[in-house]
Amino acid sequence: MEFIVNIEGQTIKIPKELGEDDGKIKALLAPLFPGAANSKITRTVEGEETIINVVKMAGTKGLLPTAQDVVDLERVHMLLDKLGETPAGENAAVALSREVKDIDSIFANLDPEGILEMDNRIEAAMIEGKSEIDAINAAYKGLCQAEAVPMLEMVTGF
Repeated sequence: MEFIVNIEGQTIKIPKELGEDDGKIKALLAPLFPGAANSKITRTVEGEETIINVVKMAGTKGLLPTAQDVVDLERVHMLLDKLGETPAGENAAVALSREVKDIDSIFANLDPEGILEMDNRIEAAMIEGKSEIDAINAAYKGLCQAEAVPMLEMVTGF
């Protein structure tokens, strides 16, 4: 009797001593076909041939969590909570620039005290805007340097 294995559209003839044992078939195929070790095997006999169909089954994805992953997950939650606490809004310098878009008409209608007040507002917006940019850059740098962490729970929405 001849044993023929069908896997991923390929046909492979194998010896009788391997073809009679599902475990040996899986061991034979595993190095060549990832996932073959966790496959479903069905057989049909057609005359002098035994057709062995190997269908890979869906398995788990990712790694099993370790104690270190749990610690890292706590750090991820702490970072996400911290990011969630940051106030949303427009950068102060951008907001002021939008306000004074037509600078000529604004300064034409200001007295010297108004010009000094506007100068102070511009200076304060620049300082606040730079502070916000520095905070964003620091967060970005920290996220870029962070190592990937396998998640122990599904992220909502994915």
